[in-house]
Amino acid sequence: MHVGDDPGAACVYDFATVPPAMIMAIGIWQGAKIFEQEGVSLEIFEELTERLIPAIAKDSLRKAADPEFATDSGKAESTVRAGVEETETLAEYFDEVGIDTGIVSAVHRLLQAGVEDGRGEHDIACVAELHADHPEPIPQ
Repeated sequence: MHVGDDPGAACVYDFATVPPAMIMAIGIWQGAKIFEQEGVSLEIFEELTERLIPAIAKDSLRKAADPEFATDSGKAESTVRAGVEETETLAEYFDEVGIDTGIVSAVHRLLQAGVEDGRGEHDIACVAELHADHPEPIPQ
């Protein structure tokens, strides 16, 4: 895919697409493991994922295009604070069923840093602006 005449454009493309692709793939594999653990057909997960991933991408890009979306509490659809609670619940479940909690813990630290920075009621879309300088594990 040609991304522009600037030789650095390919690097930008790589840096912008590798993290979401890698994290999404790991999330899908972990999600499949959850379905397996719970005895639910992987075909159901496949159908759900095929619908969900494009919708998440479209919604995320819509939010990214609106410079005020992440900081306007009135627009918040899923808050940073709610994300903290969700990642705590996920980490507990992952630990119970033997799925590594590393990615969920990293997201938790990032969102917790946002709450501590006064952004708890902002939309989770502000995640690109957050910095977890002091990583701490999710309390178990």
